[in-house]
Amino acid sequence: MTPVNAISAINAPRVGDSSIGGSPVKKSEFDSSAFMQMLLAQLTHQNPMEPMNDSEMMGQMTQLNSLQQLQGIQTFLQEMVQVNQTGYAASLIGKQVSGQQAGKTITGKVDSVTINNGALEIHVGNTTFNLDQLTEIKDAPASTPEVKPADAPVTPPAVPPTTTTFHAI
Repeated sequence: MTPVNAISAINAPRVGDSSIGGSPVKKSEFDSSAFMQMLLAQLTHQNPMEPMNDSEMMGQMTQLNSLQQLQGIQTFLQEMVQVNQTGYAASLIGKQVSGQQAGKTITGKVDSVTINNGALEIHVGNTTFNLDQLTEIKDAPASTPEVKPADAPVTPPAVPPTTTTFHAI
């Protein structure tokens, strides 16, 4: 056993410290090597009259294993959410959507979907929406006119003039 003096005890990392070896440890970066460093420091500086028992050490190792498994599950779930959202956004291609942009409702057919810095973008004509900006989604009509604000006046389609021609018999 290494003797514990006042200086080494003051400078030693303690359970709950935010740094080990002078480098900060973020909660999301706590891994087995940080745990082993902390365990080694705890064993090095323990009271020789009251040593740590085996069940405490096994409990701590079990907690570390559980933490690592939970972090793996969290990463997997985040990836699944991203895949699900990407698939959903891709299913919007060709659909007619409405969304809020600069205080106006814009309606049009989804031309494409892109991922920009991890965020999904839905392209409707020259307008780009995030998934959470969409307010309505429906099947696109057979031919979708160009993208117009929802409050723009509706102009009826031009009807060609009809002419009647008589042929002599």
